[in-house]
Amino acid sequence: MDRVPPGSDAQTNDANVSQSNLRLIVVDDETDQPVPARVELNDRAGKARPLTFSNDVVGVPLGRDAVGQLGSICLLTGDGDAKITPGRYGLTIQRGIEYDIVQTQAQVEATGQTSVQVRLPRAFQTPGWVGADFHVHSLPSPDSLVPAQDRAISMVIEGIEVVVASDHNKNFDLAEAVADLGLGPWLFALPGNEMSLNLGHWNVFPVPYDSSLPRGGGPDVNLDWDLTTALSTFRAPSGDEVLQLNHPRLLPPLGYFHAVGWNPDDGSVARPPFILDYDAIELLNGIESKREDIEQILRDWLGLMERGHVLTATGNSDTHRIASAKSGSPRTYLRVPDDRPDMLTLDAIRDAIRGRHVVATSGPWLDVRVNQSAGPGDTAIVPAGADVRLTIEIHAANFVPVDRIRVFANGNNLIATRTIQASINHLRFSETIVLPQPVADTFYVVVADAGTPLPRELAGRLDRDTFSYAIANPIFVDIDGLGFRFPRPRLSSSLTTGRAQWSTAAMRDRGPGPAEIYPGEEPAADPTVEGH
Repeated sequence: MDRVPPGSDAQTNDANVSQSNLRLIVVDDETDQPVPARVELNDRAGKARPLTFSNDVVGVPLGRDAVGQLGSICLLTGDGDAKITPGRYGLTIQRGIEYDIVQTQAQVEATGQTSVQVRLPRAFQTPGWVGADFHVHSLPSPDSLVPAQDRAISMVIEGIEVVVASDHNKNFDLAEAVADLGLGPWLFALPGNEMSLNLGHWNVFPVPYDSSLPRGGGPDVNLDWDLTTALSTFRAPSGDEVLQLNHPRLLPPLGYFHAVGWNPDDGSVARPPFILDYDAIELLNGIESKREDIEQILRDWLGLMERGHVLTATGNSDTHRIASAKSGSPRTYLRVPDDRPDMLTLDAIRDAIRGRHVVATSGPWLDVRVNQSAGPGDTAIVPAGADVRLTIEIHAANFVPVDRIRVFANGNNLIATRTIQASINHLRFSETIVLPQPVADTFYVVVADAGTPLPRELAGRLDRDTFSYAIANPIFVDIDGLGFRFPRPRLSSSLTTGRAQWSTAAMRDRGPGPAEIYPGEEPAADPTVEGH
């Protein structure tokens, strides 16, 4: 690989230390085919070795199809050569949440080549589904220093199959980096923009991208725009674009629900209008990872849906660096006609989001069906008085905890719970629950989570705990076949239309601005090669 990231002199280690070649081959245990993967190098005590080929924003080439990122060797194709200092290494091999983590050791000799082949056990299969990260930052963002190629690499080694660039008020596309690196068989890229205002952030994709134009061809955003103006500016006449509300409860002014004062308990809005004219809402976010944050956003989302405002729940990393938050953690699974990345289309992705055929997760794979057929986003016609049989299966890799299942009906009404015993087995739960017979149209939402945090070094957040969640979008049960009717009236148009009459200047005084740094995401002052 001949790329040389900015700030790198292409020296992978101390020039005064002799280098040896380590060939690493990581194969899928079921297919016997090499797969992109991340190999962390540790000493014999299990601590990360002090390597000098990487920091948290920029990687460096190590050899054929191998790049160093923050003490790890990233294998672009699953088979690569890395020139490193001779010695005894512990190896921790990972490929996102669909695979178990494997640990082994290697003695890298001073002469010749050391070869290591590792088989990664598959924790679960997702036929007909692809894993996506819709909230991703790189160099065009003022709060990220990660070059485009490093960002693409950080995605593919975690098993992400769809990536959307989402830099603050700039159109950008990772497709060129994906093509230059030959990652097309594994990763499909779409151009996007994180529309960042003083009242919140929204992702828009796809957008027209032209590197020769200011802001990549994106509009010149006024941070004080009201949302009606902003959405009309970004929307294309074709209506092809997908709009997603990001981190709705992040510190003001980054969270829109704080800005408008949405109360899901009584359906009130302190500062209307409460604009809901978009497709999706980010329930799981790698920055907004505290359990209380997630639980509040879950209540927000269910409260909106109870009133007929249905936004597709997604999960995204919001990554600004290499390790914190880690690419693809959380992520969004989309049900598509063809799950091969090089066969994906915008139509397939957009239809999955707008059809709510989506599961958001930071670890577990959640398979949910009503009467064995209807999945997330689907409608099942079940006559009044008939049973609703809800089948739930949960699969997870050996490092992902799951200990609870909750079933909600028509909003924040908790109608069933299950406890899951601690295990490292891939199949954690499988049961068909017979739910109370509905007397009216009812939507069901299943949430799986854990009170035990994910291992910090594996989840990406090194400054605080990240918890395991999986959220399936609603399955709708229609009891008369006349179309689904929601339990409560929609919010009044006086609350959901018009232009904001309140100033966003006050919001700016309550927290960091949209172009400033998220908590725990401060980029290094100088993106040069440094020790880890």
